[in-house]
Amino acid sequence: MKRTIGIMFIIIITFLCQNLVVDKSTGIDLPQNPIIFVTGLGGTGENWNGVLDMFKTDGWPNSSLFAYDFADNLDCSDQGNINNANQIAGWVTNILSITGSNKVDMIAYSMGGISSRYYMKFLNGTHFVDDYVSIASPQHGSLGTASCDFYFDKPNVLIKMLNEGDETPGGILDDTVGDRYDGILNITYNGTHEPGNVNYTTIYSPDDNIVFPFNTSKLNGAINISLDGYLHGQIDQAMYRYIREAVYDWNDNMTTTTTTFLSSTTTKTTPTSSTTTSTQDSTPSSSPGLNSIVLLFVLCMITILRKKK
Repeated sequence: MKRTIGIMFIIIITFLCQNLVVDKSTGIDLPQNPIIFVTGLGGTGENWNGVLDMFKTDGWPNSSLFAYDFADNLDCSDQGNINNANQIAGWVTNILSITGSNKVDMIAYSMGGISSRYYMKFLNGTHFVDDYVSIASPQHGSLGTASCDFYFDKPNVLIKMLNEGDETPGGILDDTVGDRYDGILNITYNGTHEPGNVNYTTIYSPDDNIVFPFNTSKLNGAINISLDGYLHGQIDQAMYRYIREAVYDWNDNMTTTTTTFLSSTTTKTTPTSSTTTSTQDSTPSSSPGLNSIVLLFVLCMITILRKKK
């Protein structure tokens, strides 16, 4: 009986520890969700490889990072974004099944921010997403995307659906309730808010050469971060720091709704390249410190149980 209890205890401890990531800069163990990376117009899962490498360097297991390809990555119509949102829903279900997690963190780039917001607002995504981060997304439409439905001179049906009522459903931060003026589309919305546990963050740059005006990326009820000096698609270590902290639930205690950060002279790189793929593999690069503790614990328990035979 004692042996059975001991083995069950080991299994429980191992299960509780398997989703911990060690922050290599501080040595602190923090529970983490798997992360899904959503690509933009014309992109593929490979475009996230550079960012995935940064997360892996900081201790994220490869088996918890997922980047996929949309079936049609060139369709920027309203229906195309809705189709993408349905694919995202399937991917999230698959990730939760694979990892055994209850929620994912979602990082979306450019048009991917629109598709993923549709998933959040209309496909029950707020129940399965803990942190939502959009990068350079035309959340209120854009003048730099004339061929797409979210170009200003087009009906913008989907954009209006996403921004009418609650821009950040299930968000932790307050959203405007009552009349909310959208200066981008010159529309007044009836603002509402459904509170919940989702952390919303948007990251954008006044120097974006594709999505403009730049404040189209801001969301009511999100932490909105403006970073100077970035063209569309450029991500470097300085920007990554904000992305990383957003999925860390802002453990650096950054609670302001808007933060301006002058980018460093670090060379910026467009998120570099993979194909339709989850980035998981059979050998997650988990933290040696955490694994050592768990292994030592298991060995000690085995020794004790053998002596009691």
